[in-house]
Amino acid sequence: MSRHLIKLVLRFYLFFLLGGLVWAKDRPGETIQWHTWSPALFEQAKREHRFVLLDLEAVWCHWCHVMDSNTYANPAVAALVKSNYIAVRVDQDSRPDLSSRYENYGWPATIVFNGEGGEIVKRQGYIPPGEMMAMLKAIVADPSSGPSVRPPVKIVFGDGLGLSSVWRDRLQRQLDAGYDARMAGWGREQKFLNCDNVEYCLARAGTEGGHYEKMARETLAAQQQLIDPVWGGVYQYSTDGDWKRSSPEINLVL
Repeated sequence: MSRHLIKLVLRFYLFFLLGGLVWAKDRPGETIQWHTWSPALFEQAKREHRFVLLDLEAVWCHWCHVMDSNTYANPAVAALVKSNYIAVRVDQDSRPDLSSRYENYGWPATIVFNGEGGEIVKRQGYIPPGEMMAMLKAIVADPSSGPSVRPPVKIVFGDGLGLSSVWRDRLQRQLDAGYDARMAGWGREQKFLNCDNVEYCLARAGTEGGHYEKMARETLAAQQQLIDPVWGGVYQYSTDGDWKRSSPEINLVL
């Protein structure tokens, strides 16, 4: 190895060493100690008069990363967690039981329990730092279950095997009303391939054509913009109402 190359390597390591020191210096205050999910945590919570804060996330979830860097990295939030909570972080893909139980609240899903395992709060999606601090303080002041904790809805099965004409017409109207005629796809904030809707339109297009075929073709064509031209793979979704604002944090390598 030449002397010039050795100097370049040493400068490279020195740059990252000093950068790491500066980064640590610029992040004062508390940091959150994350635990793994365990029944023993609830015994600890009862013993120490704390609450259990569950952050149910996914490695491919964009807003999970945003919440981690904006909310949980906030020193004031971390101090509140440290003083009154036991923080637990779970990758929902690794725990199908928790994922199935709270899939309507995420991702990320934020659930707060008392020491007995009773739910106090269930929140869906990104929570900004100020809102998180207000929630954590409110739970300490009043640890009773809030309005987000509702009893499970009892599922009542119908007598027939198919949809009634009333429900079929209602769902058809929702499908048509939810379609974005300008940008293609369903939904106007996040753009992703809605497999169920496209499959339904393709099935109807086979016998009827018309606007079913148009919606399916337009959506499939637009979704090609989610392909990562640099690294390969496909982005999970795009933000801001179009198909061109995908983040590298949500790339699903195929």
